[in-house]
Amino acid sequence: MLHELYSWLCEFAHPNFCSNRSAFDLDKETGRMVLRKGDEITEDHYQMLVTLSMSGDFLQWLMAQFDERVAQYFPDETPTAAAGSMG
Repeated sequence: MLHELYSWLCEFAHPNFCSNRSAFDLDKETGRMVLRKGDEITEDHYQMLVTLSMSGDFLQWLMAQFDERVAQYFPDETPTAAAGSMG
């Protein structure tokens, strides 16, 4: 499940499948991608937003779990900038 949500979020965030899916329709008869025009909102748009919302909620939960584990397993550590980073 994590891999599926992460993969979907990557596809949405980067200018490829989901962004293209929102902007273009496939004309199956001609094999062409046709720019969507008009302000119609389809069920696909709602489904993409639901999945994006689920992925965002899951990411927040995952980050909170990560912070808890770091505090649990490394209680005396002080976070420092990575070597070589600009600061």
